[in-house]
Amino acid sequence: MIINDNQSSAAVLMKVTFQGEYKTENEDWKPLEDHAKIICLDGEVGLKGFFQLQTADGIVLGRVSKGLMIIAYFDHIGG
Repeated sequence: MIINDNQSSAAVLMKVTFQGEYKTENEDWKPLEDHAKIICLDGEVGLKGFFQLQTADGIVLGRVSKGLMIIAYFDHIGG
């Protein structure tokens, strides 16, 4: 099925990072380290934490405000 939508929202391209913890299936929560690869070939991955806005240079501006919409692209992952 293909859905074409002509509505658009104003957007600003910014760098965001996620800080927090993750778990796969029945494992305990583990800290999510910078540039870590989460290997999970089957099942679900749970995340808890928050997003941070950054400048292009990587300077942290602070947490993303509640209610701010983040649109992200995940390759081969539902998000």
